[in-house]
Amino acid sequence: MRRLVSYLAAAIAALLALSCSEQEIPVYDASNASVFFASKTTEFSLKSVSETVTDLKISLDMFGPVCDYDRQIKVELADSSWNDAVEYVDFTLVEALVPAGEMKGRIVLRVQNPEDLTSKTTTLAIIPDAVFPYIVKDHDYTKVHWSKEYIRPSKDIVWQTWFLFFSQGYSRRYHQLLIEKFGEEIERSSYKSSALKDPDCVYHVNSWWYSANRELYDYVKEHDKANPDSPLMHSEDYELYSSYAVAVGSGIKPETPPTILSTLNVL
Repeated sequence: MRRLVSYLAAAIAALLALSCSEQEIPVYDASNASVFFASKTTEFSLKSVSETVTDLKISLDMFGPVCDYDRQIKVELADSSWNDAVEYVDFTLVEALVPAGEMKGRIVLRVQNPEDLTSKTTTLAIIPDAVFPYIVKDHDYTKVHWSKEYIRPSKDIVWQTWFLFFSQGYSRRYHQLLIEKFGEEIERSSYKSSALKDPDCVYHVNSWWYSANRELYDYVKEHDKANPDSPLMHSEDYELYSSYAVAVGSGIKPETPPTILSTLNVL
């Protein structure tokens, strides 16, 4: 019994000693932070934008600690055979920063949007400096493309919803079909609860999406049955994605576009 009491006393003494000693807490240095593009291609559709000048917001991810002040990101235009947009004529770089208290950065391009806009492209590159001295290989640049054509939804929660409830592929013709069936609101709609907090999004419960899935599938099936020689087809830009996280341009492109029916999810 005495031996047990001795052991307990020693253990308590050790705990008290530890509690009184100063413990070093690791602090992450802001100078070790880095920002990077999630995708090598960033696309914007201006087909529903009526203003002649509009801002394109490009999101960047970040490694490192949050700071209580804005951090500027050094960005330059990169040479590329894709580039056909002229700075200060077709677009202006408005800002590039990681706002105070946030874990994501943003770049804002102010672009011209004339009625006869076809498409414009510029390539942006992150340049290491004292604020963000490190780069993430192959994620330090992105090709920014804007036009009045349909594009795969740039909001992750919208594209993830389309991927899960409609199809794991994408094409402009398929996109057009979704709008014909559900209206332009479908481009802002999601089943994710985070859509409730996003003023640019519309939230629908899961049952709505299951009903929409069946409505789309039945519509396309009936059309193809009535028109066996001209089924609804994907356009030439069709890509199949193994995950909703796969970037535009990194999917699987078949030799010939498939029928839309063959690519729809059946839930």
